[in-house]
Amino acid sequence: MLFLLKEWKEMYRSKIVGSSIFLILSVSLLIIRQMISYNSEITLSQLFVPLFQANMYFIPLLSMIIASFSIQQEKLQKTMPILLTRYVSPMQFFWQKSLSIHVIMGSIIGISYLLITLFSKFYVQVSFMPFIYFLLSIIFISMIFNQLGCFLGFITENRIRLLSYILIIWLFYLFIYDLILIYFVPSIHSSDVFLFSIFYFLSPINTMRYFLNVKLNVFDMDSFSLMFDHVTFHSPTLILFLNLLFYLGISYGLGLLALKKGGFKE
Repeated sequence: MLFLLKEWKEMYRSKIVGSSIFLILSVSLLIIRQMISYNSEITLSQLFVPLFQANMYFIPLLSMIIASFSIQQEKLQKTMPILLTRYVSPMQFFWQKSLSIHVIMGSIIGISYLLITLFSKFYVQVSFMPFIYFLLSIIFISMIFNQLGCFLGFITENRIRLLSYILIIWLFYLFIYDLILIYFVPSIHSSDVFLFSIFYFLSPINTMRYFLNVKLNVFDMDSFSLMFDHVTFHSPTLILFLNLLFYLGISYGLGLLALKKGGFKE
């Protein structure tokens, strides 16, 4: 709780909370306005797909920047060595710091889209469950990149180099990863579909997009061919949680290892 309050005060003082909410509101409301101008009969559920696509351009970047700068700030202000030598172990510090960042980013996203939904209620039909699915997709993608940002904050001292790593990871998952998959698609045979699908869903963006499209009935799984059974496993929720656990576990483990290699032992 103390870590959460400390993190919240620091982000509030630095205007990160207000700026992030303003960014999400501005982008999302602009997209909603444009979509409504094209089709006045559209529902909010139908708007969630383009909203998700737009969010994928800046939510991962925003999450990594906020999380990594938060960790780096602890080092620059010399508060991390004090906490680790007197009050908490490296594992406790990393766990509580990560949890605080997840809660704050989740709150920022939740508040932003609650306001967007309330505003949209005057113009489009609003459904509760599609909103929950959309919110979970955005929060989960934010959590993954929060944890990656925490790891980057531990391994990088220089802020310019940190921003370079953030941009490389952002570009990799947003563009390069899918381009690599597309390159291998012509050589994929029916026996390779399952293996290819594993690599496809290793991208958190692909996983969250697939989960949301299925839950919003954009994809009707019953209408696909039998080969598609080997790709989807008929459980987008399972794929989502496995993807989340994989990235959180890997990023947390590597971050803890980097923290201990920096001289802070249990």
